[in-house]
Amino acid sequence: MNTFDKIINKERKTNIHGKTIDNYILIEWIKWLSYEPNFEKKRIEYFDSKKISDLSYEELEEASKYSKNKVFARLIRKYINNECQNEDIIKIYNYFRNESLEKLMLSKLTKEELQYAKEKIIALKNNNPEQLSAKIKEQQQPEIYQKLSMVDSYILHVISNINDPKRKSNLNKKILK
Repeated sequence: MNTFDKIINKERKTNIHGKTIDNYILIEWIKWLSYEPNFEKKRIEYFDSKKISDLSYEELEEASKYSKNKVFARLIRKYINNECQNEDIIKIYNYFRNESLEKLMLSKLTKEELQYAKEKIIALKNNNPEQLSAKIKEQQQPEIYQKLSMVDSYILHVISNINDPKRKSNLNKKILK
């Protein structure tokens, strides 16, 4: 049984260090932390071909970021499988508090993908709110979400904020950029 299947079989919400988190969020994090676009794979190959002592400070930080992504994807999977120790749960909790899923998404998409997403989001923004809400709920189902392309996953993440009045103004600002 893969990670997504285990989430399907769990309750819809999860509790990490006293904070309730929708399991869909865990799926998003795993998908994005695990994803290595081609440009990232090339950088990882470059780092793997070098001695640590030959890397600059900036390169070490970049390599560390890629390793950290893998570690946290693994920790979240362990959490879903009920294999986490308390210190791992605290690490996950702190990671979620200090990191931005949206920044992670933006760092993994190309300019072309982001332009396509922007056009699609503008078109979807004008849809009937009930239809949009139904589409969001459908695509957030783990078995459907795992099949979405990365750019479509990003679009879903952004449009899911359209019906949230607190976030709608931020969405309008993002679209204008």
